[in-house]
Amino acid sequence: MSRSAPTPRRRARAWGVALLASLATVLAAMPLRHLLDPANIAMLFLVVVFFVALRLGRGPAVLTACANVVLLDYVIVPPHFGFIPTDVQYVVTLVVMLTVGLVTAQLADGLRRQATHSGLQERETRSLYELARELAGSSNVEQVHAALAAYSARHGRLVTLHLGTREPAPAGNRAYPLEAGDTALGTLYVADSEGDENGPWEESGRNAENVRLQAVASLLATALERVHYVQLAQNSQVEIAAERLRNSVLAAVSHDLRTPMTVLIGLADSLHLSREPLPPAAAETSLALLRQARAIGGLLDNVLDMARLHSGKTRLRREWQLFDDLIAASLRLLKPQLAEHPAKVRLQPDLPLVELDAVLMERVVCNLIDNAAKYSPAGAPIEIGTYVDEAGGRACIEVCDHGPGFPPGKLARMFELFERGSPESSVPGMGLGLAICQRIVAAHGGEIEVRNRPGGGACVKLWLPLGNPPAIGEE
Repeated sequence: MSRSAPTPRRRARAWGVALLASLATVLAAMPLRHLLDPANIAMLFLVVVFFVALRLGRGPAVLTACANVVLLDYVIVPPHFGFIPTDVQYVVTLVVMLTVGLVTAQLADGLRRQATHSGLQERETRSLYELARELAGSSNVEQVHAALAAYSARHGRLVTLHLGTREPAPAGNRAYPLEAGDTALGTLYVADSEGDENGPWEESGRNAENVRLQAVASLLATALERVHYVQLAQNSQVEIAAERLRNSVLAAVSHDLRTPMTVLIGLADSLHLSREPLPPAAAETSLALLRQARAIGGLLDNVLDMARLHSGKTRLRREWQLFDDLIAASLRLLKPQLAEHPAKVRLQPDLPLVELDAVLMERVVCNLIDNAAKYSPAGAPIEIGTYVDEAGGRACIEVCDHGPGFPPGKLARMFELFERGSPESSVPGMGLGLAICQRIVAAHGGEIEVRNRPGGGACVKLWLPLGNPPAIGEE
């Protein structure tokens, strides 16, 4: 690699120095012309050509070689101060001197270029190593910017980093995209400048400079990608710790409230079922008290269930069960909640046995039916159906209502913790029901999905794998 193209002033100065070197050489050789043979003095001129080529380059060295031949012929070779030699051998000496001088200029210039190239490569490699070392220790975007600023300051070249989508390069800048796979992380902008001849940026070979800057862009992209994943990991750890703390607090509070809430439900039930008839107002109040106590008890149960599921201490006690029995048991438990909602059950005949934890799956079905009842207007039926997907090897329980349905933009988030269809809804709840259902079904190797009905209302489907139930004789 060569240095930057010299300016006209620098070029003129180099040519002038080359001529002065020839004049100085002939002046130094004049006292020796009576002591040494012209062929020996010619060696001194060749040494000067060599040093001029090393210092100033090939062009000035060629000028020095030609000027040396002319001056040697005019001043040193007899007759002095004449251009026509008295001996033919001097002509040969001059021709050989010119040839050797030109070859020397070429070789010395090549040596100079190679030395310059090696020095530039060493400096740039060391600079890239320093940049890589600084980026390796960066843990955030600010430190990446600081490492790039230090690299820019070392080279005296304005380098800016733009994060996000790629934009057109500003005037006088070149753009190098920062990419990690198919993801665009940002753009590196490098300002064009002439700079000084000693800077590693200012090489005349644009291709070499592009390769170098692409290496810088690659280092930056790798660092930004690593910082991104470090931040994701840190955020995940914070979220996990926060969720663990939240679950622990909720579980502790729910556990402490469960005993008095059980007593409250029992007292409200006893008051409502008192043998002595209550006045109408008192009877209505006792019924409302019983309903609210049961609702709060259900919320506490959901919180405790979620805490147990998150702790990983829940073990499935699988048994072969019929969906018919599971739905019937759930409807019996929810009889008070379904007082104003007739249940329409459609069961596929000859449903096979499904291996499941009856207690946990009963909680799932109860949650789905209870949600359907809470969000349906009075008198609207709750539709429950079962069927088998033979091709997929799974069985389905579907619960549909005639309520407002799920918000279309939230369908994908309905199974997240504390996510409710409408935060302003007057229906009591904490947004735990569907999250608990999803985790229980997933523990069984199944899936659960939600959708809106075309005519209004919501549907929830849970799928469980069929497996290979035992034959009746084996039981």
